[in-house]
Amino acid sequence: MTRIKPKADQIIAVCAATHGVTASQILGHRRMQPLATARQEVMFLMRMTRGDSHPEIGRRLGGRDHSTSMHGVRQVTKRAAEDADAARLDALTAAVHCPVLAKGVRR
Repeated sequence: MTRIKPKADQIIAVCAATHGVTASQILGHRRMQPLATARQEVMFLMRMTRGDSHPEIGRRLGGRDHSTSMHGVRQVTKRAAEDADAARLDALTAAVHCPVLAKGVRR
């Protein structure tokens, strides 16, 4: 069974809801820790679930450079390997494919 690629807006909405921020904050330029973490998770999910290129991810997230996307994906991968973030990322990935599940995903 093939999965349909989730829309970028759907990924942003799920991550925003999970982190208690708005989609416009994720797309904005502020670098506060909660926003940066949510933004990095969006980058990770866009790369892993959609297969988007780093330049494409950067463009979709407010015109960021491709290296910002590369850094974000690396950071999320590193956090997942070091602690319990892996289970939460699995839940986020499932929620992206089925937004009804997003309510059960916690930071």
